[in-house]
Amino acid sequence: MLSKASLQRELQRARQEAREAHVAREQYQEEMSDLAETVEMATLDKEMAEEKAETLQIELEQLKEKLEEQTLDLEILRTEMSERV
Repeated sequence: MLSKASLQRELQRARQEAREAHVAREQYQEEMSDLAETVEMATLDKEMAEEKAETLQIELEQLKEKLEEQTLDLEILRTEMSERV
């Protein structure tokens, strides 16, 4: 039969393990919360970057069209000037 002192030590050890498990659980929950927040921020950053890329792509297409129009206008002007000379 286990002595009272032995049972006390076992009880203390079990309590210590329970405290350590509780601390580890809290730390795990905090890390998971931080990770979830980081994932959410990364997702928002990604969405914003995609929107910005889309906007810039549209702007690029518009500028290409404008350049093409200006290039055609320049060719017309050059042709008109060469005909006058």
